Amino acid sequence: MTTHDPYQLTGDSGPVGGPSPDGSRSGAVRSVLWFVLVISLVGNMVASFVSGAVLVHLVCGVVAGASLIALAMERLRGRR
Repeated sequence: MTTHDPYQLTGDSGPVGGPSPDGSRSGAVRSVLWFVLVISLVGNMVASFVSGAVLVHLVCGVVAGASLIALAMERLRGRR
């Protein structure tokens, strides 16, 4: 007697558990953006502790803001 599994995937969807072409790229971009965000925040914090120049604070802030915007755009793009 054969049974039909309603949850079985049909069609050739490629190897099971394999990375999707867009998913791996998106994950790598997201990882790099998080890394840049953390480094810029740490740089801003270190500049605060050592009384760094205002330019260092501005550069770290701009980089942090840009990475936050890019992360938000990546997140919103992933929802579609």
